[in-house]
Amino acid sequence: MKKITLFLFSLVLSFSLNAQYIVDFEGDGETKGAYAPGIVNLSGLDWEMTETLIGTSASDWKNGSRSARFRGYGESEMVMVEDKANGAGNISFEYRRFGSDSQVDWKVEYSVDGGSDWVQVGSVFTAPDSDDVQVFSEQVDVDGDIRFRIKRETEEGSSNRRLNIDDIIITDFGAGDINLTVSSPSEDAVFSPVTESLNVNLGIFNFSLSSSAEENDGDGYIQYSLNQQPFVDVFANSFELVDLSAGETYTLLVKLVDNDGNDLDTPVEVTRNFSIDTFIEVNNITELRADYLENGAGRFYEITGVSTMSHSDDFNNRKWFQDENFSGIMIFDNSSVIAEDAYEVGDQVTNLIGETAVFNGVLQLAPLVDNGVVVGNQMPETQIITISQYLADFQTYESTLIGFQNVSFVDADGSAEFETGQNYDFTDGIDSSIIRSEFFDADYIGAIIPTGTLDGLRGVASQFNGTAQIFPRDLNDIDVVLSINGFEKTQFSLYPNPAKNFVNLEVPAGESFEVNIYNVTGKKVYSTKINGSTRLDINSLQSGMYMINFKQGNQNTTRKLIIN
Repeated sequence: MKKITLFLFSLVLSFSLNAQYIVDFEGDGETKGAYAPGIVNLSGLDWEMTETLIGTSASDWKNGSRSARFRGYGESEMVMVEDKANGAGNISFEYRRFGSDSQVDWKVEYSVDGGSDWVQVGSVFTAPDSDDVQVFSEQVDVDGDIRFRIKRETEEGSSNRRLNIDDIIITDFGAGDINLTVSSPSEDAVFSPVTESLNVNLGIFNFSLSSSAEENDGDGYIQYSLNQQPFVDVFANSFELVDLSAGETYTLLVKLVDNDGNDLDTPVEVTRNFSIDTFIEVNNITELRADYLENGAGRFYEITGVSTMSHSDDFNNRKWFQDENFSGIMIFDNSSVIAEDAYEVGDQVTNLIGETAVFNGVLQLAPLVDNGVVVGNQMPETQIITISQYLADFQTYESTLIGFQNVSFVDADGSAEFETGQNYDFTDGIDSSIIRSEFFDADYIGAIIPTGTLDGLRGVASQFNGTAQIFPRDLNDIDVVLSINGFEKTQFSLYPNPAKNFVNLEVPAGESFEVNIYNVTGKKVYSTKINGSTRLDINSLQSGMYMINFKQGNQNTTRKLIIN
């Protein structure tokens, strides 16, 4: 059973819904994708964020789709650059480490003179080296105009020590005597399809809970109702919602009552709507990527068909898969949901499930549970393309194995060695691209960069914010012997492209090939066998983008075709 802890800790409801200022980073325009200093309007007030961005990646902890990500440098901070009216009674937020980063110290301060002088609120805090979400909550009790900042306590360091913060709540000064505080889930929050229970934690101010209905040793107790079911009595500041189901929408009502179970004279209650999402079933990675292009990231998928693993490494438990249409995706598993050794290269796996996210331009799938089933093993195939083809359309090849013939390293001098985490240019004499030594345990680290023209160079296709790269997996991917590694001996082409009524396929004279055409959902829409160059009639195909796959024995390659 998957359990998600909800720190229903903020959204202060006392006697007025307007008695708080809330930053949940979910509003229109509340985006910032870089660490460089910049001002973002958050819930109506401007904040300057330095070495801080608004994160959306799979490694960002967040309630919803976004949260603040502090880089952890000495100058990391977010500062209100205009005042909040009505003072501050309490400030609270939730925080957790980003991914598995080591952590550093932080503090909260306020200013009542426009930012000239600052006063610390509460104690310095540091996130634990775990995935446990923490709550910062401190009384301020300052009237008048006020502004806040969250910053590094120790103003030094330039290593990533990233921290996520979400749901900042600042209540007004003197907002009310009795407060029930609730933050997450935010209104209309959507949780993953594997969520079956929620642990609800409450914050209660100026109201003591009785230990039972009989004891009457406090001011009263809590009642909650889910989807208008009978109210349940609670005598602690936490309770669990169980038997939640994928595809369902829920309304949670939480309120304070007196010892007789009656509403308070001035009702104190909170209502929240949330839902449990469902998996989108797709046949293959091709169909998943098509849905992502149409609807964006942050959706939950189950890939029912076969995906073949081409590589894995132990950095965030990453795994690369591709399907028979040469569409690929990277599994980003920093929580080790899937065992590191669960799959081997070549394993054909069905029923992979996870949530999509994009990081540095690369589409990722973050697994929710290890649901994969190995149904076979066959070494993944490599597409042989030119550098020109790759540069023109690198997103199509992303996370698949690709190879280049007759290329050379630009900076090879016979003594330079491969180092970890470095970029190296390679060229075919006309165009150039980049390999990156992404895998720190690769056996070519420390080896001499080969000089001269290589028979072949291959790797996992990737990018870094729009710059095409490939990641060689090991020495077998560098200066490979084409005949041994199954590379093609001849380039394939098609024209015209875009096409309308027909398309010409250029292949080696006298050689036979199986030709399959797939639409963007991965469905095969045309299949034939050809011998030598051939003209295909495509009048039966609708306008759109297609992939043409040429196959001969264990070798195959794919080209993109656009039909007008």
